[in-house]
Amino acid sequence: MLVSVVPRYSFLTLPLVALLASCTNRSITRDIVYTPPGWPEAVKGDLHRPSTGGKSPAVLLIHGGGWTGKDGRWQMNRIAGKLAKRGYVVLNVTYRLAPRWTYPAPVDDLREAVKWMQDHAEEHGIDPQRIATFGYSAGGYLAALTGLIEGTAAPLDQARIDAVWRTIVMGIGRPDPLP
Repeated sequence: MLVSVVPRYSFLTLPLVALLASCTNRSITRDIVYTPPGWPEAVKGDLHRPSTGGKSPAVLLIHGGGWTGKDGRWQMNRIAGKLAKRGYVVLNVTYRLAPRWTYPAPVDDLREAVKWMQDHAEEHGIDPQRIATFGYSAGGYLAALTGLIEGTAAPLDQARIDAVWRTIVMGIGRPDPLP
């Protein structure tokens, strides 16, 4: 009886093996607080690291959601995984959300995320000179603002931010463009 059941469900074997193999190509550390002590609110991110050694380019991944609601990191998990499989270190973050928080709070949070990536570059295999932002919808706007706006309330070294900014990716529509 067992022999007849195995072939019947063998179509699950290949996808399951592929799924397990893809999980081993990266490591994930969840709920890292990337804002400094004393920040108005502890803000978190999930760090996806490729299994490759050495320094890798990095992506600050920013969810959408109209700047409101709850933590939306789940929206970007598939993209984070795909980027990590391609050799990128990914920090998939949330930020302070409306209506409790207003501009420039989210931008300040995301700039702190960039600083965290730079400060922890050696520890996590990040090339601090190759950090990009990538976001969808509200996250796309925030990706652009994080790299382009000067003079927000956060006590940041503008030259430090400007030194790493090379790529800003904004998306509108379905947030999973990668094959």
